[in-house]
Amino acid sequence: MALTCNKCGYEGSRAEFKYVGAADFPGPNTFRLCPKCRNQVYCDEWEQNDKNPDVNVWGLSGLRGRVFKKTDN
Repeated sequence: MALTCNKCGYEGSRAEFKYVGAADFPGPNTFRLCPKCRNQVYCDEWEQNDKNPDVNVWGLSGLRGRVFKKTDN
């Protein structure tokens, strides 16, 4: 799915826009960095993933929500 920068109008894939961090915690809302003007672009990762279910979004794997405990060996 394509993202569009609201400052310069650059349009590209999510992979082109560098992941900056979560916009709110917890949640799917993130900020990504425009490769052309370095503006932060707001992105709803789940909404983008719903439009293209064949592409996995970072952090939405089968391990999400599982609890892992350290074992003493």
